[in-house]
Amino acid sequence: MQQQMIYGATGYMGKLITRKLVEEGLKPILAGRSERVEQFARAYGLDHRIFALDQQEVVNENLKGISLLINLAGPFNLTNRPLVIACLANKAHYIDISGESTVFQTVFSFHEKAKEAGIMLMPGTGFGIVPTDVMALILKQEMPDGDKLVLGFAIEGRASQGTMRVGIKSIHQPGVEIVNGKQQAAKPAAKSFQTTIANKKMTMVQNPWRGDLFTAPITTGIQNIVTYTAFPKLLVTVMRHPSLFGGVMKSKFMDWLISRMPEGPDEKELKNGKSYVYGKISNSAGEQLEKVMTGPEAYLYTAITTIHIAKNILKGDFKFGFQTPAGLYGKELITGIEGVRFL
Repeated sequence: MQQQMIYGATGYMGKLITRKLVEEGLKPILAGRSERVEQFARAYGLDHRIFALDQQEVVNENLKGISLLINLAGPFNLTNRPLVIACLANKAHYIDISGESTVFQTVFSFHEKAKEAGIMLMPGTGFGIVPTDVMALILKQEMPDGDKLVLGFAIEGRASQGTMRVGIKSIHQPGVEIVNGKQQAAKPAAKSFQTTIANKKMTMVQNPWRGDLFTAPITTGIQNIVTYTAFPKLLVTVMRHPSLFGGVMKSKFMDWLISRMPEGPDEKELKNGKSYVYGKISNSAGEQLEKVMTGPEAYLYTAITTIHIAKNILKGDFKFGFQTPAGLYGKELITGIEGVRFL
């Protein structure tokens, strides 16, 4: 029997994906560093393992017998390396739901070792990458000579505590865009444009931390890419003037404020929330093609695509080494999801 493990099982996404995996008839081992894992696992009649990631030997030992690890513990730039190393040692496939380009670079650095071990590494199995990666692939298929790509997204719904914490920690970090195949420094919200999706006017601002900056060149071969997100106006102000808000964003007060917020969207919000993806490709002749796509609430989207990819892996549908979602599974990865449609 192929055994799955969820690391970070007691976070918002851990709880959501665990519940839906159990509904699918799967029985993952639940894991994390907190004693809360035991209580949560008991509620579902699942096995559990409690371990931190600061001692590699301990991590390796706890992944013995695992065929697939689903990493849901952010910040992923702190958790991915020890877990990937343990996956290599135990010949277990690795997936996570990260969306930051630096995380993808770290996982990609293990590409050759993963091929040698006969395992697949696929970060970004959730909303943070999957629909935009599919959008990039479709645009490239429809304009094969396209050499410039713009990707953007917007969501309707509440952010989880985990997303808020990761976002605040990264908001002061330098970002990039891809110019002629190379990373070029880019300031957050330095560029912007307006678009209309589903009769909603949206302002997209440059989001230079997106994982698409790493995955889209692999999926499409395009070497000029800029990524955008429709953020709330207050957050855009913070992005453009980080020095004015640095102390507040990193303060204990901010941590306390986030801890007082709901853990994440409730069932009603999961059902009613929506997500939007924008893509534009252009070629050297000045021709361009735009597409927009709607989808379900972002966290629900993440659960659906992560579980779909996990089930593909368990039935043998994978390739060795680092892979991108759309690069391996194509547009079929999302076209059957309720609420996904092109406008």
